[in-house]
Amino acid sequence: MESAIELYEKCLTINPKNPSTYNSLGFAYHLKGKFRNALNCYHKASFLKNEDSLTEELVSRALNDINDFSIEDAYMK
Repeated sequence: MESAIELYEKCLTINPKNPSTYNSLGFAYHLKGKFRNALNCYHKASFLKNEDSLTEELVSRALNDINDFSIEDAYMK
């Protein structure tokens, strides 16, 4: 997964205005459980391409995962 993240970040140095690359990078972070990093990438993609249904769904899932993780963390304390 780290190599995918590195490659997507390299792609963004070449073309920093590609919303698909931000979604892909965000998804890689999402799979690693780094939900806030994922959400940040999804928001960048959304800024570049408004009203994209895929990006909206990814944002929603990241927010749900952040909330679920926060709730689980609260119960563990």
